[in-house]
Order: sequence, then structure tokens, then C-alpha cells
Amino acid sequence: MTSPPARRRLTGDPERLAAESIERAKNKFHIVVTLVVLAALVVLTISVAVSDVLTAREPSHPGTFTLTYVDRAGREPDTVYGYWVSDDGSVRLPEVILDGAVNASGEAATLYRPTDLLNSVGVPTVRTESRAENRSVLPWIGCAAIAVASFIAFRVVCGMRREKREAAASAPPPEQV
Repeated sequence: MTSPPARRRLTGDPERLAAESIERAKNKFHIVVTLVVLAALVVLTISVAVSDVLTAREPSHPGTFTLTYVDRAGREPDTVYGYWVSDDGSVRLPEVILDGAVNASGEAATLYRPTDLLNSVGVPTVRTESRAENRSVLPWIGCAAIAVASFIAFRVVCGMRREKREAAASAPPPEQV
């Protein structure tokens, strides 16, 4: 069993040593913050993706969305409001938000899923059929992109640590006081 290396006192310019120590601390802080943010984004994206998969199995009601007004509050894209009626007439929603686009007459064929994540708070949301089909793929693509970024950040951290170990191993021992 080997004993831990004895701590050595470094000699040299105290200001330079302090500046190097501060720079190392800043680098570590930035790396940790980056990894925490990326991990939070992965968790958020996975939760949205799982929610989409679970609600995709829930029944959806086909219907027609009719435009009533567009909220142009400086956000892009604009929020499109209207009313919605199911194809069989059994469900009517007086105010909904459209996730998609309307045709020239201000209508769109849509799907309404009561258990959808977007319908849990506030004004219900209906989706055009093409949006409803593509929506379950987008969170997984985002999750993959964030996971790749996290892997790259992790490799950078490991590379920095390896360079630091190699530099310490190849450097001559500092003078002891």
C-alpha cells in the first residue's frame, strides 16, 4: 500500500500563484455549471418526451379549428386562438390555442387530446394532424443533441484533468522551503 504524496510548498511569485489558483477555480466552476445545466436540460427533455409517448396512446378527438383572433404580443410565432368542434359534434371548446397553421379560410383539421401535457394548464391546445404526428419525435431529437453536448463537455473535463496530471508528472519537483 502506498502512502499519499507529501504536500509540498510551492515557491514563486505569490501573485502569479494566486492568479493561477483563481483561474483554476473559475474553470472548475464553469465546467460544473455547464454540466448541471446540460443535465437539467436532458431531464426536462426526457420528461417531455415520455409525456408525449404516454399521451400518444390516449384517445384523441378529430375536429375542426376555426380562427377567431391572433395574439401578436411581440412573440414569435404569434398565438392563434379560435374555437374547436369535434367531427361528431360531441365536444365543443369555445377557446383553444392552435399548434399549427390555418388554411386561407381560417380553418384547420386538428386533433384534441384532453390528457395532453399542454392541456394541463390554462387554455386547451389543439394540433394540426401533421404537428400531432411529428411532435413525439422532436423531444427525442432534442434529448439526443443535449446528450451529445453533455458527452463532449464531459470529455473536455476529462481531457483537462488528464493534461493537468501529465503536466504535474513531467514537471520537475518544486523547491521545498
